[in-house]
Amino acid sequence: MLHWEGKAQKKGKSVSFTLSQVFAPIFKKLNNFNEVENLKDPESPKTFPSSHYSDSCYEEFTNFNLLFQGDNMSVLQELREKMKGMIDLVYIDPPFMKNTSFYRQVCLRGIDNEVSYKQKQYSDTWELDTYLQFLYERFYLLKDLLSDSGSIYVHLDEDAAHYIKLILDEVFGRENFRRQIIWNTASLNVAGFKGQVRDNYVYATGIILFYSKTDSYTFNPQYTPHSQEFMDKKYNKSDENGKYRITRRDNKIYMKEDRGELITNIWNDILSFNYAIAASRESVFYPTQKPEALLERIIKTSTIPGDVVLDCFSGSGTTAAVAQKLDRKWIACDNNNIAIHTTSKRLQRIIASELSQEIIRSFQIWQSGKNELFKNPIKCEIERNGNMVIVKIVEVDEILVYKNAKMKQKINQPSKFALIDSVLISFSSISSNSPPFVIQFSDIPRGRKEPIKGEYNFTVPNWMKNSQFVHIWVYDIFGNYYHNMVEM
Repeated sequence: MLHWEGKAQKKGKSVSFTLSQVFAPIFKKLNNFNEVENLKDPESPKTFPSSHYSDSCYEEFTNFNLLFQGDNMSVLQELREKMKGMIDLVYIDPPFMKNTSFYRQVCLRGIDNEVSYKQKQYSDTWELDTYLQFLYERFYLLKDLLSDSGSIYVHLDEDAAHYIKLILDEVFGRENFRRQIIWNTASLNVAGFKGQVRDNYVYATGIILFYSKTDSYTFNPQYTPHSQEFMDKKYNKSDENGKYRITRRDNKIYMKEDRGELITNIWNDILSFNYAIAASRESVFYPTQKPEALLERIIKTSTIPGDVVLDCFSGSGTTAAVAQKLDRKWIACDNNNIAIHTTSKRLQRIIASELSQEIIRSFQIWQSGKNELFKNPIKCEIERNGNMVIVKIVEVDEILVYKNAKMKQKINQPSKFALIDSVLISFSSISSNSPPFVIQFSDIPRGRKEPIKGEYNFTVPNWMKNSQFVHIWVYDIFGNYYHNMVEM
Protein backbone atom coordinates (compact mmCIF):
# COMPACT_ATOMS: atom_id res chain seq x y z
CA MET A 1 0.00 0.00 0.00
CA LEU A 2 1.29 3.43 -0.95
CA HIS A 3 1.46 6.17 1.69
CA TRP A 4 1.89 9.92 1.33
CA GLU A 5 1.41 13.01 3.44
CA GLY A 6 -2.26 13.89 3.85
CA LYS A 7 -3.60 10.58 2.57
CA ALA A 8 -7.33 10.34 3.31
CA GLN A 9 -10.67 9.88 1.62
CA LYS A 10 -11.76 13.49 1.73
CA LYS A 11 -15.07 14.92 0.69
CA GLY A 12 -15.07 17.91 -1.62
CA LYS A 13 -17.37 20.89 -1.39
CA SER A 14 -20.96 20.38 -2.44
CA VAL A 15 -21.52 22.25 -5.70
CA SER A 16 -24.79 22.54 -7.59
CA PHE A 17 -24.87 22.28 -11.37
CA THR A 18 -27.28 24.24 -13.53
CA LEU A 19 -28.57 23.16 -16.91
CA SER A 20 -27.19 25.73 -19.36
CA GLN A 21 -27.76 24.56 -22.93
CA VAL A 22 -29.83 21.81 -24.52
CA PHE A 23 -28.76 20.77 -28.01
CA ALA A 24 -31.66 19.77 -30.22
CA PRO A 25 -30.56 17.20 -32.81
CA ILE A 26 -31.39 19.27 -35.89
CA PHE A 27 -28.07 20.99 -36.44
CA LYS A 28 -27.61 22.52 -39.86
CA LYS A 29 -24.74 24.35 -41.46
CA LEU A 30 -26.50 27.68 -41.50
CA ASN A 31 -26.18 28.75 -45.13
CA ASN A 32 -29.83 27.92 -45.70
CA PHE A 33 -32.56 26.90 -43.26
CA ASN A 34 -35.16 25.96 -45.85
CA GLU A 35 -34.60 22.24 -45.30
CA VAL A 36 -35.69 22.49 -41.68
CA GLU A 37 -39.42 22.64 -42.41
CA ASN A 38 -39.15 19.41 -44.37
CA LEU A 39 -38.00 17.38 -41.38
CA LYS A 40 -40.45 14.65 -40.49
CA ASP A 41 -42.63 15.05 -37.40
CA PRO A 42 -41.26 18.46 -36.33
CA GLU A 43 -43.00 18.33 -32.96
CA SER A 44 -41.32 15.08 -31.89
CA PRO A 45 -38.42 14.92 -29.39
CA LYS A 46 -36.18 13.88 -32.26
CA THR A 47 -36.36 17.30 -33.86
CA PHE A 48 -37.54 19.59 -31.10
CA PRO A 49 -37.15 18.53 -27.45
CA SER A 50 -39.62 19.60 -24.82
CA SER A 51 -39.14 23.03 -23.27
CA HIS A 52 -39.70 21.52 -19.83
CA TYR A 53 -36.48 20.34 -18.21
CA SER A 54 -35.68 18.95 -14.81
CA ASP A 55 -33.15 20.48 -12.43
CA SER A 56 -31.82 16.96 -11.88
CA CYS A 57 -29.08 15.80 -14.24
CA TYR A 58 -30.03 12.21 -13.36
CA GLU A 59 -33.57 12.68 -14.68
CA GLU A 60 -32.30 14.42 -17.81
CA PHE A 61 -29.91 11.53 -18.52
CA THR A 62 -32.96 9.48 -19.49
CA ASN A 63 -33.11 11.41 -22.78
CA PHE A 64 -29.82 13.27 -23.09
CA ASN A 65 -26.11 12.67 -22.73
CA LEU A 66 -24.46 15.02 -20.24
CA LEU A 67 -21.49 17.37 -20.63
CA PHE A 68 -20.40 19.03 -17.37
CA GLN A 69 -18.27 22.14 -17.05
CA GLY A 70 -16.79 22.21 -13.57
CA ASP A 71 -14.48 20.46 -11.13
CA ASN A 72 -14.78 16.72 -11.69
CA MET A 73 -14.71 15.97 -7.96
CA SER A 74 -17.97 17.88 -7.57
CA VAL A 75 -19.41 16.28 -10.70
CA LEU A 76 -18.63 12.76 -9.46
CA GLN A 77 -20.20 13.51 -6.08
CA GLU A 78 -23.29 14.87 -7.82
CA LEU A 79 -23.56 11.75 -9.98
CA ARG A 80 -23.03 9.38 -7.08
CA GLU A 81 -26.15 10.67 -5.37
CA LYS A 82 -28.42 9.16 -8.04
CA MET A 83 -26.27 7.08 -10.41
CA LYS A 84 -24.31 4.82 -8.08
CA GLY A 85 -23.56 1.53 -9.83
CA MET A 86 -24.88 2.75 -13.21
CA ILE A 87 -21.65 3.44 -15.15
CA ASP A 88 -20.41 0.58 -17.34
CA LEU A 89 -17.07 2.00 -18.43
CA VAL A 90 -14.74 4.70 -17.15
CA TYR A 91 -11.89 5.92 -19.32
CA ILE A 92 -9.75 8.74 -17.97
CA ASP A 93 -6.65 10.47 -19.27
CA PRO A 94 -5.70 12.45 -16.14
CA PRO A 95 -2.69 14.74 -15.66
CA PHE A 96 0.63 12.88 -15.86
CA MET A 97 2.56 15.03 -13.37
CA LYS A 98 4.79 16.32 -16.17
CA ASN A 99 5.61 19.64 -14.45
CA THR A 100 4.84 21.58 -17.58
CA SER A 101 2.00 23.55 -19.16
CA PHE A 102 0.02 22.64 -22.25
CA TYR A 103 -0.96 25.10 -24.96
CA ARG A 104 -3.08 25.15 -28.09
CA GLN A 105 -2.63 27.20 -31.23
CA VAL A 106 -5.51 29.61 -31.75
CA CYS A 107 -5.95 30.56 -35.41
CA LEU A 108 -7.86 33.42 -36.98
CA ARG A 109 -10.67 32.33 -39.28
CA GLY A 110 -11.22 33.25 -42.89
CA ILE A 111 -7.69 34.31 -43.88
CA ASP A 112 -5.16 32.53 -46.06
CA ASN A 113 -2.00 33.13 -44.07
CA GLU A 114 -1.50 31.14 -40.87
CA VAL A 115 -1.90 33.68 -38.05
CA SER A 116 -1.99 32.01 -34.67
CA TYR A 117 -1.75 32.71 -30.98
CA LYS A 118 -0.53 30.29 -28.31
CA GLN A 119 -3.14 29.94 -25.55
CA LYS A 120 -2.48 28.09 -22.31
CA GLN A 121 -4.98 25.30 -21.62
CA TYR A 122 -3.85 23.88 -18.32
CA SER A 123 -0.86 23.41 -16.06
CA ASP A 124 0.34 19.91 -15.16
CA THR A 125 2.59 20.96 -12.28
CA TRP A 126 2.24 19.02 -9.03
CA GLU A 127 3.89 18.07 -5.78
CA LEU A 128 3.86 14.28 -5.58
CA ASP A 129 1.69 14.12 -2.43
CA THR A 130 -0.89 16.48 -3.92
CA TYR A 131 -1.01 14.56 -7.18
CA LEU A 132 -1.54 11.19 -5.51
CA GLN A 133 -4.24 12.55 -3.21
CA PHE A 134 -5.99 14.22 -6.16
CA LEU A 135 -6.43 10.92 -8.01
CA TYR A 136 -6.97 8.80 -4.89
CA GLU A 137 -10.12 10.73 -3.95
CA ARG A 138 -11.53 10.46 -7.45
CA PHE A 139 -10.85 6.73 -7.80
CA TYR A 140 -13.11 5.96 -4.83
CA LEU A 141 -15.94 7.95 -6.37
CA LEU A 142 -15.43 6.28 -9.74
CA LYS A 143 -15.53 2.85 -8.11
CA ASP A 144 -18.89 3.67 -6.51
CA LEU A 145 -20.26 4.76 -9.88
CA LEU A 146 -19.19 1.60 -11.72
CA SER A 147 -21.67 -1.21 -12.24
CA ASP A 148 -20.72 -4.74 -11.18
CA SER A 149 -19.91 -5.51 -14.81
CA GLY A 150 -18.02 -2.25 -15.24
CA SER A 151 -14.37 -1.52 -15.97
CA ILE A 152 -11.98 1.40 -15.67
CA TYR A 153 -9.09 2.29 -17.97
CA VAL A 154 -6.56 4.80 -16.61
CA HIS A 155 -4.24 6.34 -19.20
CA LEU A 156 -0.80 7.28 -17.85
CA ASP A 157 2.87 7.48 -18.76
CA GLU A 158 6.16 6.27 -17.28
CA ASP A 159 6.33 9.11 -14.73
CA ALA A 160 3.06 8.25 -13.01
CA ALA A 161 2.05 4.67 -13.81
CA HIS A 162 4.04 2.92 -11.05
CA TYR A 163 2.53 5.18 -8.37
CA ILE A 164 -1.03 4.96 -9.65
CA LYS A 165 -0.86 1.17 -10.06
CA LEU A 166 -0.45 0.81 -6.29
CA ILE A 167 -3.35 3.17 -5.60
CA LEU A 168 -5.62 1.33 -8.03
CA ASP A 169 -4.66 -1.97 -6.38
CA GLU A 170 -5.79 -0.50 -3.06
CA VAL A 171 -9.06 1.00 -4.33
CA PHE A 172 -10.21 -1.70 -6.77
CA GLY A 173 -8.31 -4.69 -5.35
CA ARG A 174 -5.27 -6.43 -6.79
CA GLU A 175 -7.52 -9.30 -7.79
CA ASN A 176 -9.40 -6.95 -10.14
CA PHE A 177 -6.32 -5.82 -12.04
CA ARG A 178 -6.82 -7.17 -15.55
CA ARG A 179 -4.00 -5.94 -17.72
CA GLN A 180 -1.41 -3.28 -18.36
CA ILE A 181 -1.84 -2.16 -21.96
CA ILE A 182 1.18 -0.80 -23.78
CA TRP A 183 0.26 1.63 -26.52
CA ASN A 184 3.18 1.97 -28.91
CA THR A 185 2.65 5.58 -29.92
CA ALA A 186 5.57 5.72 -32.37
CA SER A 187 5.37 2.35 -34.06
CA LEU A 188 5.90 4.17 -37.37
CA ASN A 189 8.87 6.43 -38.00
CA VAL A 190 6.85 9.48 -39.02
CA ALA A 191 8.96 12.21 -40.67
CA GLY A 192 12.14 10.63 -39.33
CA PHE A 193 11.17 11.38 -35.71
CA LYS A 194 13.05 8.41 -34.30
CA GLY A 195 16.27 9.59 -35.90
CA GLN A 196 16.11 12.84 -33.91
CA VAL A 197 16.70 11.08 -30.57
CA ARG A 198 20.44 10.70 -29.91
CA ASP A 199 21.03 10.39 -26.16
CA ASN A 200 18.33 7.94 -25.04
CA TYR A 201 15.90 5.29 -26.20
CA VAL A 202 13.04 6.65 -28.29
CA TYR A 203 10.05 7.19 -26.00
CA ALA A 204 7.08 5.47 -27.58
CA THR A 205 4.96 4.21 -24.70
CA GLY A 206 1.51 5.04 -23.47
CA ILE A 207 0.47 2.99 -20.44
CA ILE A 208 -3.18 2.12 -19.83
CA LEU A 209 -4.09 0.31 -16.61
CA PHE A 210 -7.21 -1.83 -16.97
CA TYR A 211 -9.22 -2.82 -13.86
CA SER A 212 -12.69 -4.22 -13.34
CA LYS A 213 -14.99 -3.67 -10.38
CA THR A 214 -15.73 -7.40 -9.98
CA ASP A 215 -14.79 -10.61 -11.73
CA SER A 216 -18.05 -10.46 -13.73
CA TYR A 217 -16.99 -7.75 -16.14
CA THR A 218 -17.89 -7.15 -19.77
CA PHE A 219 -15.15 -8.17 -22.20
CA ASN A 220 -15.60 -8.51 -25.94
CA PRO A 221 -12.38 -9.74 -27.62
CA GLN A 222 -11.21 -7.52 -30.48
CA TYR A 223 -9.33 -8.49 -33.62
CA THR A 224 -7.13 -6.83 -36.23
CA PRO A 225 -7.60 -7.94 -39.85
CA HIS A 226 -4.95 -10.16 -41.39
CA SER A 227 -2.93 -8.65 -44.20
CA GLN A 228 -3.91 -9.36 -47.78
CA GLU A 229 -0.62 -11.21 -48.19
CA PHE A 230 -1.54 -13.49 -45.28
CA MET A 231 -5.01 -14.14 -46.70
CA ASP A 232 -3.69 -14.96 -50.18
CA LYS A 233 -0.98 -17.24 -48.84
CA LYS A 234 -2.92 -19.13 -46.16
CA TYR A 235 -6.31 -19.54 -47.81
CA ASN A 236 -5.00 -21.62 -50.68
CA LYS A 237 -7.63 -24.37 -50.62
CA SER A 238 -11.28 -24.27 -51.55
CA ASP A 239 -14.43 -26.38 -51.64
CA GLU A 240 -18.12 -25.77 -52.22
CA ASN A 241 -18.21 -23.45 -49.16
CA GLY A 242 -15.36 -21.23 -50.31
CA LYS A 243 -11.68 -20.73 -49.57
CA TYR A 244 -10.24 -22.18 -46.37
CA ARG A 245 -7.02 -22.98 -44.53
CA ILE A 246 -5.93 -25.82 -42.26
CA THR A 247 -4.60 -24.94 -38.80
CA ARG A 248 -1.81 -26.73 -36.97
CA ARG A 249 -4.46 -28.81 -35.19
CA ASP A 250 -6.00 -29.81 -38.51
CA ASN A 251 -9.03 -27.55 -38.08
CA LYS A 252 -10.62 -26.11 -41.20
CA ILE A 253 -11.22 -22.33 -41.12
CA TYR A 254 -13.03 -20.62 -43.98
CA MET A 255 -11.93 -17.20 -45.16
CA LYS A 256 -15.40 -15.76 -44.63
CA GLU A 257 -15.18 -16.75 -40.95
CA ASP A 258 -11.74 -15.25 -40.38
CA ARG A 259 -12.01 -12.50 -37.77
CA GLY A 260 -8.33 -11.64 -37.88
CA GLU A 261 -5.62 -11.66 -35.24
CA LEU A 262 -6.71 -11.53 -31.60
CA ILE A 263 -5.48 -8.26 -30.08
CA THR A 264 -2.89 -8.53 -27.32
CA ASN A 265 -2.02 -5.95 -24.67
CA ILE A 266 0.65 -4.46 -26.97
CA TRP A 267 -1.03 -2.02 -29.36
CA ASN A 268 1.17 -1.16 -32.32
CA ASP A 269 -1.44 -0.18 -34.88
CA ILE A 270 -2.73 3.16 -33.54
CA LEU A 271 -0.59 6.23 -34.14
CA SER A 272 -0.44 9.09 -31.65
CA PHE A 273 -1.27 12.67 -32.61
CA ASN A 274 2.18 13.62 -31.36
CA TYR A 275 3.63 12.16 -34.54
CA ALA A 276 0.95 12.82 -37.14
CA ILE A 277 -1.15 15.80 -36.04
CA ALA A 278 -0.86 17.64 -39.33
CA ALA A 279 -2.01 14.62 -41.31
CA SER A 280 -4.93 13.67 -39.12
CA ARG A 281 -8.41 14.53 -40.34
CA GLU A 282 -9.90 14.10 -36.88
CA SER A 283 -7.58 16.52 -35.10
CA VAL A 284 -9.27 19.37 -33.25
CA PHE A 285 -5.87 20.89 -32.41
CA TYR A 286 -6.25 20.30 -28.70
CA PRO A 287 -3.17 19.35 -26.64
CA THR A 288 -3.12 15.72 -25.44
CA GLN A 289 -5.92 14.73 -27.86
CA LYS A 290 -6.16 10.95 -28.27
CA PRO A 291 -7.07 9.14 -31.51
CA GLU A 292 -10.62 7.89 -31.92
CA ALA A 293 -9.29 4.44 -32.84
CA LEU A 294 -7.85 4.09 -29.33
CA LEU A 295 -11.17 4.83 -27.64
CA GLU A 296 -13.09 2.76 -30.16
CA ARG A 297 -11.09 -0.31 -29.18
CA ILE A 298 -11.59 0.27 -25.47
CA ILE A 299 -15.32 1.04 -25.73
CA LYS A 300 -16.04 -1.92 -28.01
CA THR A 301 -14.10 -4.24 -25.69
CA SER A 302 -15.73 -3.27 -22.42
CA THR A 303 -19.29 -2.21 -23.34
CA ILE A 304 -22.23 -3.11 -25.53
CA PRO A 305 -24.59 -0.65 -27.30
CA GLY A 306 -26.71 1.24 -24.78
CA ASP A 307 -24.11 1.04 -22.00
CA VAL A 308 -22.95 4.17 -20.15
CA VAL A 309 -19.44 5.57 -20.64
CA LEU A 310 -17.88 8.19 -18.35
CA ASP A 311 -14.83 10.41 -18.87
CA CYS A 312 -14.21 13.01 -16.16
CA PHE A 313 -11.03 14.39 -17.80
CA SER A 314 -12.64 14.77 -21.21
CA GLY A 315 -10.29 17.33 -22.80
CA SER A 316 -10.94 17.34 -26.55
CA GLY A 317 -13.98 15.06 -26.14
CA THR A 318 -12.71 11.95 -27.91
CA THR A 319 -14.41 9.57 -25.46
CA ALA A 320 -17.80 11.28 -25.87
CA ALA A 321 -17.39 11.47 -29.65
CA VAL A 322 -16.64 7.76 -30.03
CA ALA A 323 -19.36 6.76 -27.55
CA GLN A 324 -21.88 8.80 -29.57
CA LYS A 325 -20.84 7.08 -32.80
CA LEU A 326 -21.00 3.63 -31.19
CA ASP A 327 -24.49 4.13 -29.71
CA ARG A 328 -23.35 4.31 -26.10
CA LYS A 329 -24.70 6.76 -23.58
CA TRP A 330 -22.04 9.10 -22.24
CA ILE A 331 -21.19 11.55 -19.49
CA ALA A 332 -18.18 13.84 -19.87
CA CYS A 333 -16.65 16.53 -17.69
CA ASP A 334 -13.91 19.13 -17.85
CA ASN A 335 -13.13 22.33 -15.97
CA ASN A 336 -11.74 24.11 -19.03
CA ASN A 337 -14.18 26.21 -21.08
CA ILE A 338 -12.15 25.57 -24.26
CA ALA A 339 -12.43 21.81 -23.67
CA ILE A 340 -16.21 22.11 -23.24
CA HIS A 341 -16.60 24.23 -26.37
CA THR A 342 -14.33 21.90 -28.38
CA THR A 343 -16.32 18.86 -27.25
CA SER A 344 -19.63 20.59 -27.96
CA LYS A 345 -18.63 21.47 -31.53
CA ARG A 346 -17.35 17.97 -32.12
CA LEU A 347 -20.56 16.35 -30.88
CA GLN A 348 -22.76 18.69 -32.88
CA ARG A 349 -21.02 17.64 -36.09
CA ILE A 350 -21.51 13.98 -35.22
CA ILE A 351 -25.19 14.45 -34.37
CA ALA A 352 -25.72 16.34 -37.63
CA SER A 353 -24.43 13.28 -39.48
CA GLU A 354 -26.91 11.04 -37.62
CA LEU A 355 -30.09 12.83 -38.75
CA SER A 356 -31.14 9.91 -40.94
CA GLN A 357 -31.30 7.58 -37.94
CA GLU A 358 -34.61 6.79 -36.26
CA ILE A 359 -33.37 7.60 -32.75
CA ILE A 360 -30.91 10.38 -32.02
CA ARG A 361 -29.59 10.97 -28.53
CA SER A 362 -28.41 14.55 -28.15
CA PHE A 363 -26.70 16.21 -25.19
CA GLN A 364 -26.93 18.96 -22.58
CA ILE A 365 -24.32 21.20 -20.99
CA TRP A 366 -24.43 21.62 -17.21
CA GLN A 367 -22.36 24.31 -15.50
CA SER A 368 -21.35 24.91 -11.91
CA GLY A 369 -21.54 28.31 -10.28
CA LYS A 370 -21.39 31.54 -12.23
CA ASN A 371 -19.32 31.89 -15.36
CA GLU A 372 -17.19 34.94 -15.99
CA LEU A 373 -19.24 37.48 -17.89
CA PHE A 374 -17.60 39.66 -20.51
CA LYS A 375 -18.72 42.90 -22.06
CA ASN A 376 -20.42 41.90 -25.28
CA PRO A 377 -18.47 42.93 -28.41
CA ILE A 378 -21.01 41.37 -30.79
CA LYS A 379 -24.04 43.19 -32.21
CA CYS A 380 -26.81 41.22 -33.93
CA GLU A 381 -29.93 42.22 -35.87
CA ILE A 382 -33.09 40.43 -37.03
CA GLU A 383 -35.14 41.07 -40.16
CA ARG A 384 -38.52 39.38 -40.53
CA ASN A 385 -40.91 39.43 -43.46
CA GLY A 386 -43.80 37.04 -42.84
CA ASN A 387 -42.34 33.57 -42.51
CA MET A 388 -38.91 34.66 -43.71
CA VAL A 389 -36.32 35.54 -41.07
CA ILE A 390 -32.77 36.82 -41.49
CA VAL A 391 -30.34 36.74 -38.55
CA LYS A 392 -27.30 38.99 -39.01
CA ILE A 393 -24.11 39.59 -37.06
CA VAL A 394 -23.54 43.23 -37.95
CA GLU A 395 -20.67 44.30 -35.71
CA VAL A 396 -17.66 42.75 -33.99
CA ASP A 397 -15.64 44.99 -31.65
CA GLU A 398 -12.25 43.34 -32.16
CA ILE A 399 -10.48 45.46 -29.55
CA LEU A 400 -12.97 44.32 -26.91
CA VAL A 401 -12.59 40.67 -27.97
CA TYR A 402 -8.84 40.87 -27.43
CA LYS A 403 -9.39 42.61 -24.11
CA ASN A 404 -11.77 39.86 -22.98
CA ALA A 405 -9.18 37.27 -24.02
CA LYS A 406 -6.61 39.16 -21.89
CA MET A 407 -4.26 39.52 -24.82
CA LYS A 408 -1.67 42.25 -24.45
CA GLN A 409 -1.50 42.93 -28.16
CA LYS A 410 -4.10 42.34 -30.81
CA ILE A 411 -3.31 40.61 -34.09
CA ASN A 412 -4.02 42.55 -37.27
CA GLN A 413 -6.69 40.71 -39.22
CA PRO A 414 -8.61 41.73 -42.34
CA SER A 415 -11.71 39.55 -41.98
CA LYS A 416 -14.77 40.84 -40.14
CA PHE A 417 -15.47 37.43 -38.62
CA ALA A 418 -11.86 36.28 -38.10
CA LEU A 419 -12.30 36.30 -34.31
CA ILE A 420 -15.58 34.33 -34.27
CA ASP A 421 -15.31 30.57 -33.92
CA SER A 422 -18.95 29.48 -34.01
CA VAL A 423 -22.54 30.65 -33.71
CA LEU A 424 -25.48 28.95 -31.95
CA ILE A 425 -29.09 30.06 -32.40
CA SER A 426 -32.13 29.42 -30.22
CA PHE A 427 -35.76 30.52 -30.63
CA SER A 428 -38.08 31.22 -27.72
CA SER A 429 -41.47 32.69 -26.96
CA ILE A 430 -40.17 34.28 -23.74
CA SER A 431 -37.59 37.01 -23.22
CA SER A 432 -35.81 35.40 -20.27
CA ASN A 433 -32.01 35.44 -20.28
CA SER A 434 -31.98 32.52 -17.87
CA PRO A 435 -30.99 29.01 -18.96
CA PRO A 436 -31.66 26.47 -20.23
CA PHE A 437 -31.45 27.48 -23.88
CA VAL A 438 -32.51 24.98 -26.53
CA ILE A 439 -29.97 25.30 -29.33
CA GLN A 440 -31.70 24.48 -32.61
CA PHE A 441 -29.14 25.68 -35.17
CA SER A 442 -25.36 25.87 -35.30
CA ASP A 443 -22.78 27.44 -37.59
CA ILE A 444 -19.58 25.51 -36.95
CA PRO A 445 -17.11 25.74 -39.83
CA ARG A 446 -15.22 22.49 -40.31
CA GLY A 447 -11.93 23.94 -41.54
CA ARG A 448 -9.81 26.15 -39.31
CA LYS A 449 -9.58 28.83 -42.00
CA GLU A 450 -13.23 28.72 -43.02
CA PRO A 451 -15.19 31.68 -41.58
CA ILE A 452 -18.69 31.66 -40.15
CA LYS A 453 -21.49 32.76 -42.48
CA GLY A 454 -22.56 35.72 -40.35
CA GLU A 455 -25.97 35.96 -42.05
CA TYR A 456 -28.61 33.26 -41.86
CA ASN A 457 -31.76 33.13 -44.01
CA PHE A 458 -34.52 30.65 -43.32
CA THR A 459 -38.21 29.96 -43.48
CA VAL A 460 -39.94 29.80 -40.10
CA PRO A 461 -41.06 26.17 -39.53
CA ASN A 462 -44.31 25.33 -37.72
CA TRP A 463 -42.74 24.74 -34.34
CA MET A 464 -41.19 28.24 -34.44
CA LYS A 465 -44.28 30.20 -35.49
CA ASN A 466 -45.04 31.41 -31.93
CA SER A 467 -41.44 32.35 -31.17
CA GLN A 468 -40.87 36.04 -30.49
CA PHE A 469 -37.21 36.10 -29.53
CA VAL A 470 -33.99 34.88 -31.07
CA HIS A 471 -31.06 34.02 -28.81
CA ILE A 472 -27.68 34.12 -30.53
CA TRP A 473 -24.64 32.66 -28.80
CA VAL A 474 -21.36 33.74 -30.36
CA TYR A 475 -18.11 32.02 -29.36
CA ASP A 476 -14.81 33.74 -30.08
CA ILE A 477 -11.64 31.86 -31.02
CA PHE A 478 -10.35 32.18 -27.44
CA GLY A 479 -13.25 30.26 -25.93
CA ASN A 480 -15.28 33.20 -24.56
CA TYR A 481 -18.97 33.34 -25.41
CA TYR A 482 -21.45 36.19 -25.73
CA HIS A 483 -25.24 36.02 -25.57
CA ASN A 484 -27.47 38.23 -27.71
CA MET A 485 -31.26 38.28 -27.46
CA VAL A 486 -33.19 40.03 -30.24
CA GLU A 487 -36.96 40.37 -30.63
CA MET A 488 -38.37 39.18 -33.96
